[in-house]
Amino acid sequence: MDKQDKEKIIERIKKEPGIIKEKLITEFSNLGIEKVSTFVNQSKEITKKQTKDGVRLYIKNKGCLGCLFSILLILLIGSCVGSFNDDNKEKEEETIQSEQQEDSDKEDTEKTEQKEEAERLAEEQRKKEEAERLAEEQRKKEEAERLAEEQRKKEEAERLAEEQRQAEQQQTNVYYKNCDEARSAGAAPVHQGEPGYGKHLDRDGDGVGCDR
Repeated sequence: MDKQDKEKIIERIKKEPGIIKEKLITEFSNLGIEKVSTFVNQSKEITKKQTKDGVRLYIKNKGCLGCLFSILLILLIGSCVGSFNDDNKEKEEETIQSEQQEDSDKEDTEKTEQKEEAERLAEEQRKKEEAERLAEEQRKKEEAERLAEEQRKKEEAERLAEEQRQAEQQQTNVYYKNCDEARSAGAAPVHQGEPGYGKHLDRDGDGVGCDR
C-alpha cells in the first residue's frame, strides 16, 4: 500500500470520525482487506475505540481541543447508542406484546370456530338420526298396514270360502221328497241352484220346481 492510499484512508476517517473499522475496510477493499486492516491497526495517527457497535476509528489531534472534541464525541455517541438501545428495547417489547396478543386472539378465534363446528356437526348428526328414526317408524307402520291388509284379505277369502262350502253343503243336504214338503218348508218355488232343487220337483224342466 503506497503513501497516497494511506492518505486517502486518513482523509476518510477525518471526514467521518468514529467510522466503524469494518465499514472502512469494506470501502477500501480494493486495496486489499488485510493491508487496510494492518495499516489501521499499526498507524500511530489512528485512534481506535471499542464500542458496542464495533471498533470506531478517529484521527489523533495534537492539541487539547482535539482531545476534548474526541471525548465529547465519544460521550455523544454513547448517549445516542444508549437512547437507541432503549428505543429498540421498548419497540421490541411492544412487538412481543403485540405478537402475544395476536397469538392469543388467534387461539381464541380458533377455539370458537372449533366449538361452533362441533356444535354444527352434532346438530347435523341429531337431525340425521331423527330422520332415520322417523323413516324407520314410517317403514314399520307401512309394513304393519300391509300385513294387516293381507290378513284381512286372507280372512275375507277364508270367510267367503267357508260360506261357499256351507252353502254347497247345505244344498247337498237339503232334499224335498215332493212339492208338498217344499211348500211346507217355505222353499217353493225352488229354483235351479237353490238348496233342495231337484229334477223330480221340476217336471216341466223350466228350471223352477214346484211352481204349480
